[in-house]
Amino acid sequence: MSVRKLTFGLLVAAALLAGQRGAEAQEHLPIADPFHFDPDFRWFEPVYAADLMDMKPSKRASTGWYGSYDKMRLYFSRPDVDMLREGNTSDFEDGLDEGWGDRIEVGFMLESGSGWSASYMNIGGPQAYETIFQERINRLNTEANIGPDEDDDSGNFGRFGLLLPSADRNNFELNERIYELQDSINVFNGSSMEINKTWRLEPYHYGGMLEPLIGLRYIDLNDYWQQEDYQRFQGLGNLVQLEDPDGNPYEVYTRNRARTDNKMFGGQLGARYFKYMDRFMVSGEFKAFAMANYQSHRSSNDQILTAYDGVGIDAETVYVVNTRNALAYRDNDEFVVGFDVRADVSYQLTRHFQIRGGFQMIDLGRGIWRGQIDDPTDQTVVMVGGTFGIALNR
Repeated sequence: MSVRKLTFGLLVAAALLAGQRGAEAQEHLPIADPFHFDPDFRWFEPVYAADLMDMKPSKRASTGWYGSYDKMRLYFSRPDVDMLREGNTSDFEDGLDEGWGDRIEVGFMLESGSGWSASYMNIGGPQAYETIFQERINRLNTEANIGPDEDDDSGNFGRFGLLLPSADRNNFELNERIYELQDSINVFNGSSMEINKTWRLEPYHYGGMLEPLIGLRYIDLNDYWQQEDYQRFQGLGNLVQLEDPDGNPYEVYTRNRARTDNKMFGGQLGARYFKYMDRFMVSGEFKAFAMANYQSHRSSNDQILTAYDGVGIDAETVYVVNTRNALAYRDNDEFVVGFDVRADVSYQLTRHFQIRGGFQMIDLGRGIWRGQIDDPTDQTVVMVGGTFGIALNR
């Protein structure tokens, strides 16, 4: 027998032996199927207090797939920026502004005590503005109040009267010529996504259970800044009406806007603790994270100059000049550390269905860029509030 044939025979024998041992190992230690859960779908089957009292904590802890949805009522810290209007400053000490959010979580836990979880939060931040109604030079355009004439077939009339250019129309709600000047106080939104590897430890002496976790997290926060200004008079002591070279009175409306994106990505460590008490379950979760923050900022300036042939009601527009400066872009990198803490109380309605309410707080340490600024800032963002939602097999 040649060496080649002998070598080939030994390889075939080794492969057969390994396959046989693998089959025997799989017979005694089958591969875990993460997609396995109760196939009967009896999630809303009634549950009785006596059944819950007789079950050990390790047996009550759910396995298989689970999911939850919570509505968040959050309050957000204000940016630390000085507004252009005198005396109008904004920072954390001035208070919190309210907003809404949604939190969705899905995952699974194997009977062996390990699993995965993923969650998504939509952060609908506050839309807080300070609004000032500024009367314009031509206080009212009476043509805009003319009603439609059924016999008129010129096409000049519409649902709300004479079809005028938008710059010449009265304010639809107040029915007069005004600018609604809005300065932003606290305007931003964002989202958060995370995926975690979890483990379930053995119950403590009084039934509490701990689930350590490690994972990755992405947070996207978008801050908006706006400042609007109106000039009609100038001078010191005596107010003098502005006039163009032809002697026409005019007004200048200016709007400065900026948007800053904070895109953060990094890792996190944490744990979830929960304990059953009859139909109730109390739980708490803490996560600490460290992330790189990739920031981008853009700002713009718009100006509208309108000249009139007089002052008061029905003054005709002589000309309008719109000016738009080029967009300004900047970017920057920062490092952000923070934490996310939650506490919930759940009530067991059916076999796997719960309703719950709780507390949520997210603190992003120094490293967030907000407001209209020449240089990147290093600010803190705090989001805190209450939650209410439902959970399935949690």
